[in-house]
Amino acid sequence: MKNSEDKRITKTRRNIKRTLTELLAEKSFEEITVTELCRRGETSRITFYTYYDDKYALVEEMFEDYIREADTDYHALQSQNNPDGDGLRGYENLLECILNLYYNNAEFFSHAVPSENPYLYSAFFRHILTSVDVYLRRHPQLRSRYPTRVTSALLCNGLMGVIAECVVANGDEETVRKTARAMYGALLRSELFEIVG
Repeated sequence: MKNSEDKRITKTRRNIKRTLTELLAEKSFEEITVTELCRRGETSRITFYTYYDDKYALVEEMFEDYIREADTDYHALQSQNNPDGDGLRGYENLLECILNLYYNNAEFFSHAVPSENPYLYSAFFRHILTSVDVYLRRHPQLRSRYPTRVTSALLCNGLMGVIAECVVANGDEETVRKTARAMYGALLRSELFEIVG
């Protein structure tokens, strides 16, 4: 009985998240109400509030899901092409998993841009910044010459800017990936970082 109940809960939560993503194609996050989410997703308000305090808590859970997805992807990339733990390759894998996250969930992230949904953009940035900052601190083989948090902010702002500008210019996925890889490759090999050991 418990297993079927857990599956029902997972299905309900997934439905609410999918409904939010669908609504973002029509209007801004700020314009979306819990009532509308429930009506469109055929979920009662009582059910919604059983799982979430408000729509912001829903988005936080979505970002936590996305960060877990990126983390899993990162570890798979590391196992696949960086078994020796090369610092530079690790950063390249980190960039790749962020790009994968964006494009695997483009239906949601294409709306997390500052001009359309500043709250979603800032929440996405905050989660990515925290992840990159943790990565920089845990992997000192390629060490920043500047404070870690500041370097993380530069890398994240830059990446978000590259993605946003390329998307606005109707750049296809391969163009965005190629541009981001080239720019980050140059940054990682610049005097911003020093190789340790």
